[in-house]
Amino acid sequence: MNGNFIQRWFGRGWLSLGYVFLYLPILVLIVFSFNSSRQDMVWSGFSVRWYMELMNDTEIISGFGLSIKIAVLTACASVVLGTF
Repeated sequence: MNGNFIQRWFGRGWLSLGYVFLYLPILVLIVFSFNSSRQDMVWSGFSVRWYMELMNDTEIISGFGLSIKIAVLTACASVVLGTF
């Protein structure tokens, strides 16, 4: 019983470390994407300035539109090929 308990908690610990390793960088990236500073690790306040600049960039908008078109075509092709 005691060995099973230790093994279970050891496995959960490794699983938790794996999740932290995978998701902590994503969480940090999301938090710092709202930073008003141009520098990476210097927090100078909450801002959506970079998202506003992103929405005004025509190349980014056209690239996003192309990505959506490719995704829709790929999904349609997958449905057609998956039914046969």
